[in-house]
Amino acid sequence: MPADKTEMERLIHRSKHYVLVDGKLMRKNAKEELLQKCISQDEGVALLQENHTRSRGNHAASRSLVDKAFRAGFYWPSAVADGETLVRRCEGCQFFTKQIHVPA
Repeated sequence: MPADKTEMERLIHRSKHYVLVDGKLMRKNAKEELLQKCISQDEGVALLQENHTRSRGNHAASRSLVDKAFRAGFYWPSAVADGETLVRRCEGCQFFTKQIHVPA
């Protein structure tokens, strides 16, 4: 436990969202209806990459990619930043964002 009281309170507050189920770390979502499996950042980036480029993937925005991963039951703390990085580095996404989608 941290020696600083505010840091200890912050740790206690954050730990209320997590629970161990059969030795696996799970996170409760905001409504506590769904337990999300906590995965490593490498596994999360691979999941985002798969959702982004697979045949049904539509090169969606970063937030919708992360939402899709969360709805599938996965969680990692840096998901939003990883999604933004993925979309910024995707050549297809950058090509299609340059086009104006409004009729002349």
